[in-house]
Amino acid sequence: MAKRNLFSGFIAAVLLVTAHFSFSEAADSSPIKHRFLVHDEGNAGLAYIDEYDPSKNWKYSNGGKTYWGLQLVGNNRVLLGTSNEVDILTGKEVKPRVNTGGNPSAIRLENGNTIRCFESGSRVIEEVDSAGKQLRKKVFTGMSVLRMATYTPQQTFLFASNHSVDEVDWDGNIIWHFGDPDSARTGNNQHICRALRMPDGNTIISTGYGARLIVVSKEKQILKVIGGKNQPGDDSIKSNYYAGFHVLPNGHYVVTNWQAHGPGHGGEGVQILEYDTSGVLVWSYKNPNMYSSVQDIIILDSLDITKFHDERSGVIAPLISTAVYEYFHNRSVNNQKLNRIVSTDLITSFTLDGKRATRNGTAQSAMRQQSNLLIVKNQGSCSRKILLQ
Repeated sequence: MAKRNLFSGFIAAVLLVTAHFSFSEAADSSPIKHRFLVHDEGNAGLAYIDEYDPSKNWKYSNGGKTYWGLQLVGNNRVLLGTSNEVDILTGKEVKPRVNTGGNPSAIRLENGNTIRCFESGSRVIEEVDSAGKQLRKKVFTGMSVLRMATYTPQQTFLFASNHSVDEVDWDGNIIWHFGDPDSARTGNNQHICRALRMPDGNTIISTGYGARLIVVSKEKQILKVIGGKNQPGDDSIKSNYYAGFHVLPNGHYVVTNWQAHGPGHGGEGVQILEYDTSGVLVWSYKNPNMYSSVQDIIILDSLDITKFHDERSGVIAPLISTAVYEYFHNRSVNNQKLNRIVSTDLITSFTLDGKRATRNGTAQSAMRQQSNLLIVKNQGSCSRKILLQ
């Protein structure tokens, strides 16, 4: 019996009907404009910038406390590395910061717990519940310097530090290690800033003072280089320290080009850069009135800030539970391997051919064979729609 691909024309319509964005797209896509959040390390703060309507711009001061990382946690809030939350619509703090160790970053989980990563003589990770009660803690003796820490679909951590990236688990095992061969400037470690594991197993790394993004295979081969001090126009860009970055749904890379500690550096270089998939610079932004030194960014254009997001699909997208991700990742639909999750959304209960979708059983198996629109029972009375390709 020939395989069918039910709802192939229905998928786009479902996405259109169920999509719900807090920030609508502008009709004219040229020239490129964005709405985004930036971590202003130079001023120890956060800024919201709207290129379509600058009157909506705001700045937030984090009381002199620097941090690493940003995450959309739903209810119009962004989580800072110091574990405090800021309302994106108003720029006001709605949950106070927590003082931990040096270079803090925070990762909110789907169950409401938060993983805090910081330096305290050694690298430390701890998981706390919504009330701040510590549930578990791991000290990585012998590992001191830490920049950003990110979470993988396998529930491991990627530690960025000096000229290397370490993938570790809660037991302290080093699962994967990468040292950039172009590792150091004279007399100064490269201070790799951030690593993000992609669904295909490759890892994107911002190389700090190496001033470039690199895509590295599981076998530790550098597959692609983005940006760099030798790129066209770098006399004005002044590539210095590539820090936080965001992979867009179209595959573009938006990276921050931090300049220096402290206030007053917003006019130095171009600190926000967008490259297409081939490494061509297609958009940049400079505004010394809004920041000093930018260290992280989230492009908000089509993201629904009322929803909880993570990056386990390689791009910032509404939450996918770990169990669902692991179940569907790298499975096949119509004999085609599913390499990345394109989009997700919560919808009400849904049926296909009269059969309710469940994680196990023939109904789910049939759905995987017939369509790349996958529905799984997730939490409560809701199901999760997952579009893969």
